[in-house]
Amino acid sequence: MESRRVWREVADGIRKGDFETAGIAKSKLENEQRAKRKQEKEEGTSYRLQRFKPVASDEECKSRFTTFCPILAMAGAFLGYR
Repeated sequence: MESRRVWREVADGIRKGDFETAGIAKSKLENEQRAKRKQEKEEGTSYRLQRFKPVASDEECKSRFTTFCPILAMAGAFLGYR
């Protein structure tokens, strides 16, 4: 499902300043995701990406990230994302 549709209620709540509704919607989404991951684990399956292919490393992305976002790049390195 498209991300914008999935997170619409959360985003609308935030925009309106209705953080209770946003929080409830976010918790619901997170619990649904946990249930899906649990079911996948039990069935021995995993979520299959539909529009992207996982890659071991993307040097072009890393290069752009470190060039245009040096503070984020340092944080990523600190967190082990490099």
